[in-house]
Amino acid sequence: MRNPLVLIGGIAAAVILLLVFFGGGDDRRLDTSVMGTDGLGNWLRANQIEVNRSSGRSTAPREDLSIALLPLYDTNIFGLSASQQTDGQRMADTSPREATGRVIEQMQHTLPTLVMLPKWRNGFALTGIAHEQTQIPRSEVERVTGQMMPGRAMHIALLPAENRMFSGRLEGPAGLRGRQIALFRPQIFDRSTLPETCIEQAGVPEGALLISCRHEVRAEQKWGHFLSDPDLMNNHGLRLADNAGAALALVAWLRDGDTRAVLLAQAPVRIESGDAPAQPHQRTNEDLARFFTWPLSALWAMAGVVLALALWRGARRFGPVRQAGPEGLDRSRRAAIAAKARLLRLSGADGRMASEHVRAHLADLAVQALGPGAGNDPGIARWFALLTRRNQALATEIRAAADRITPQTSPAELPRLIETFHALTRKASDAA
Repeated sequence: MRNPLVLIGGIAAAVILLLVFFGGGDDRRLDTSVMGTDGLGNWLRANQIEVNRSSGRSTAPREDLSIALLPLYDTNIFGLSASQQTDGQRMADTSPREATGRVIEQMQHTLPTLVMLPKWRNGFALTGIAHEQTQIPRSEVERVTGQMMPGRAMHIALLPAENRMFSGRLEGPAGLRGRQIALFRPQIFDRSTLPETCIEQAGVPEGALLISCRHEVRAEQKWGHFLSDPDLMNNHGLRLADNAGAALALVAWLRDGDTRAVLLAQAPVRIESGDAPAQPHQRTNEDLARFFTWPLSALWAMAGVVLALALWRGARRFGPVRQAGPEGLDRSRRAAIAAKARLLRLSGADGRMASEHVRAHLADLAVQALGPGAGNDPGIARWFALLTRRNQALATEIRAAADRITPQTSPAELPRLIETFHALTRKASDAA
């Protein structure tokens, strides 16, 4: 019995561990980790700003939105990362959530979008430790900025990051100007390398933090906004200095008085433009897959383990359900009598137990002589009537012997009286 239980327990533990690591929970853990942006959405809502959060599975209508905030976790938006990774590779991964360049471009063309450049490896999300080893190399950040701005004469360079906490006051438009911010190993644009199509919007004396870059879409000027250091707005950075106030002021500046919702696109999402006809939602396998992602995957796993255990106990351990026959009913009645006798013995009620035994024995004799259904007081009376017609003296002796065994009978007399009763009933059985 023990081995099957151990086997089932081991299988259940293995399934749950596999679902934890490979069941789709990484995305949500990334958003709630130190480098995620769940805190930004909560902070904006706490300041009466409506937030429409999207994980990339759904489309958002343009007419309901003012701006989009896009935290970028991919340093190569035109390439794919390895699907299977070891623990060491997951720690060093610079693209824990892939993004598509065409979708980012469509977002920037359709809606004023602030792209927060990547800064940390996946190891920062897994360990919560900010260090030079968990920061993305500057060359990889410069690569993705070049991919998002094709056709520029040069890439945007970033100032060398020192292994220290940087503190300074922002320079920029009203609301942002003068705010004290703090960044660990800051990631700041080098002003001397900004293309002519890009202008600085906010920064510190050491370099630019927020830039806007112009591009043409159907002969119309569009602007894309880029934040060099995401720590100004992510879960880790919002707790430092006045970063939370600066993030709120930055969102207000980007909205420019627009009171519509802010789209927090934690993964790039296609936005329906106002002049494009609404496209009906196409149901795909992803709609069903959402019910098997973390934490629902763990619930499904536990339900499966409970179901397997119930089936095993019902089908193998105890066997199938069997219908109780006449002998089964009789066995159940005898078991009930035995249990009741034990309780009476434990309570010291020997006389009552003997009295119950006498009645049960007479009921058995009535059933044997008169058939099923006679095991009650009327049946016992009918049995005595039948015995009286056959042997009146014996019937009288049995009735007298039964009447002498009462709950008040002393324990010393019970063995003799019971033996006499049984001897008389054996004679009645022989006479029948």
